[in-house]
Amino acid sequence: YINGASGTVLSTTGDITILGVGGAGTNSNYGVYLFESGGYVTTSSGAMTITGSSEGTGDGNVGIVINSASGYFSSTSNSK
Repeated sequence: YINGASGTVLSTTGDITILGVGGAGTNSNYGVYLFESGGYVTTSSGAMTITGSSEGTGDGNVGIVINSASGYFSSTSNSK
């Protein structure tokens, strides 16, 4: 759960790996959730790997969600 500007993940030289697994409930279980304005994940020279999954059984179970007009994932090299 990356929430707004306080949820920023930044690397200038190293790799970033994010692994998220949503819960096993019924609805709206998210693995990786970028929420609110200003939150971002970025690297300028390292690799970025983001993997998300959900174990929910109903509706809206998603591995990776960007719920923001200005939130983003960004890499200038080796993203996966």
